[in-house]
Amino acid sequence: MEKNNEKYDNIDTFVLEIKDKSFHPDLIDVHNNYVYMTAYTEKCCVVKIQEKKFVFDRVFTIHPKKNMFHGIHIKKDMVYFGAQKSIDNSTFLTVFNINKKKFQKNIKINFDRRIKAISTYSNNKILLGCDNGRIMENTFDSWIMLYEFSKNQMKLLDSIKITTAQLDGVLIWKDYFFVTIHSGNAKSGVIIVGMINKNKIQIIKNVICNDFPHGLTIHNDEFIYSSYDRSSITIHPLKDIFLKDDIKTSSILDPIYNLL
Repeated sequence: MEKNNEKYDNIDTFVLEIKDKSFHPDLIDVHNNYVYMTAYTEKCCVVKIQEKKFVFDRVFTIHPKKNMFHGIHIKKDMVYFGAQKSIDNSTFLTVFNINKKKFQKNIKINFDRRIKAISTYSNNKILLGCDNGRIMENTFDSWIMLYEFSKNQMKLLDSIKITTAQLDGVLIWKDYFFVTIHSGNAKSGVIIVGMINKNKIQIIKNVICNDFPHGLTIHNDEFIYSSYDRSSITIHPLKDIFLKDDIKTSSILDPIYNLL
């Protein structure tokens, strides 16, 4: 889509099918005009953006044992995928080198739950959004988890549990993070705004938003997120989501800002 004054025009659409089956998207990331997409399968689809058109590039297998992947994050030339099934009581990150177009390694996180979302922080820290994969009134218990990693080792620095919440997206912005959840307690979508300080994670505020928020990004001082409930994206000035002079601590059931 392309912004035209205050409207967005659809300039190209590409329908993804594998063996006559639709490729269901979960999360995407972009690297050098290549879009990488997970689909809660063992496959990743790659599409190139060329002269404002989509050009199919390839589909590759993320993991040989047919694990399922939801989270995806690209940093420099490495793409990280978050596994949904544990092996030896631990889920893991699968890492690919984009330039070499091949598998690099699996990194265990010593946590046997699903990795739903990934975002890197500084050179050796990574923020994960995870859940327990057990449905409770249409939602799950979820965790925001900060890890330090070196080679194939992951050390948990801090974590926050969010009860009865479906977590889907995580984004780092400077020293702050944003997490999209659908809260089974609040019965609404929530954007969690938090801060990372001295290897600790702190929830600053909770922003009520459209139901079942999913992917999110920040671009040109605009905060953008998708909503499964609305089948749409929603765009707000970043200052509407996060104001530096409006920092307060709140619980997940106590939103202090409402976008609706």
